[in-house]
Amino acid sequence: MKKSVVALFVFMAFGITNVSHALSLDPRSVRPVVSGKIYRGGVSVKKGTYGKPVTDFSYACENGFSMVVNAYSSARATQVRCANGETIVYVGNKWNAASSSADNFIADEISRRGGKVLVHCVNGVDASQAVAYIVAARAGLMSAEEATARFVKGPAGVPHAGKMEAIVLRRAK
Repeated sequence: MKKSVVALFVFMAFGITNVSHALSLDPRSVRPVVSGKIYRGGVSVKKGTYGKPVTDFSYACENGFSMVVNAYSSARATQVRCANGETIVYVGNKWNAASSSADNFIADEISRRGGKVLVHCVNGVDASQAVAYIVAARAGLMSAEEATARFVKGPAGVPHAGKMEAIVLRRAK
């Protein structure tokens, strides 16, 4: 399937109709949360992309990710076909939701199916890190307390640190 067809499908699934550029994952921002299991990262275009879906999944396809999560969206799961025939699941899981059924769905991808997950936000720092640690705890890769402590020790300058810390601790349990 051509990239343009995949992009159109993703745009339609996420309700995006006015996008003038392809949004891809930024490989320079990808960092492991639990190596081989869950990673966090940002996107290639920063300005005007808050909440918009990724449309170019080539990085995720080439690096063996089975699921990509948008930390600024609550969109339902969509399947995206890679050029090699593999399929990636793209799903939303808002970092600031009071709770999320997506947490367990994503955790199951790691713990039951042995998948490799990449959580993205815009810069790959705060929202993606919060969701990644919540999911890591839900998948049994660490305790809720350890996930919260690691989140707090994460990159300096997280804009919503206090609020996010409470959300991570509550949702990671």
